[in-house]
Parts: sequence; C-alpha cells; structure tokens
Amino acid sequence: MASAATAAATGRVVKISAKTLSGETLDATTLRGKPVLLQFWTTWCNFCQSDEGAVESIAQKLGPKGLVVLAVNAYETRQKVEEYLHKHPRESKIALLNETNLSSYLTGRSYPIYVLFDRSGSSIGTQMGAGGEQSLRRLVQRAGL
Repeated sequence: MASAATAAATGRVVKISAKTLSGETLDATTLRGKPVLLQFWTTWCNFCQSDEGAVESIAQKLGPKGLVVLAVNAYETRQKVEEYLHKHPRESKIALLNETNLSSYLTGRSYPIYVLFDRSGSSIGTQMGAGGEQSLRRLVQRAGL
C-alpha cells in the first residue's frame, strides 16, 4: 500500500473513482482538467471538525476556478456520516471511503489527511493534519490556484 507522501513524491497519476453521498459519480471523465483536493476525515476527529470551515471556504472560493474538493469519510457507516452532516452541514462533495478507489492514500488513523492532484491527475502534494485555511491555500497553490 503506497502512502500519501510516497504517492505525492512520485507524482503518479491516479484515476479517481468515487460516488458521493448525493449520488454524483466522480471519475476520469468528470474530473478531466480539474485539480482535486481530497480531505480524509472522520466524525469523531476534533481536528477534522476544526478544519471544516477552512475546507468549505477553499471549496467556495476556488470551486469557480475549477478546484474540486472531495471530503472522504474514512471507515464510518453511511448512517453515522449522514447523522453527523445533519448536525454539521457541508457543501463540499462527500463520499464514503468504501465507495471510492482511494484507500491507498490513507497512511494511518490520524486525520485529517489532505492529498492534492493537479489537472492531469498527478498527486502533487499532501498535508497531514489540520492547518486552517492558510495552510490549505499554500497546498492548493501547487495546482496553480
């Protein structure tokens, strides 16, 4: 299993495949030419909760410039995630890990984990842990945003 840091260092191209909770399919066709920021998170993670506002702000500000933000919940049930989102609504695209092909990007059980892909689908950066909006802005700048 490749770690996020290893994948980012190699710049390997990943054909992301995910189905969001709203039923949207994200794949090589729908993401073609768009940078993608993944956030791996859990409902019990206080650091994930503290970074939610930053993730949502990045999505709102940079979505019109093409950035796709996908928040991938790690290892929790649909019911648990939907209950959480009812209390903590998010506008970002949300997917369950088991409905994606992205499990190789999880390097442990410490969250949040961010992985950035450029417009060609190459992994170009990672961030381990919460860092707020400025930290995420520095990360997405690597994709020219």
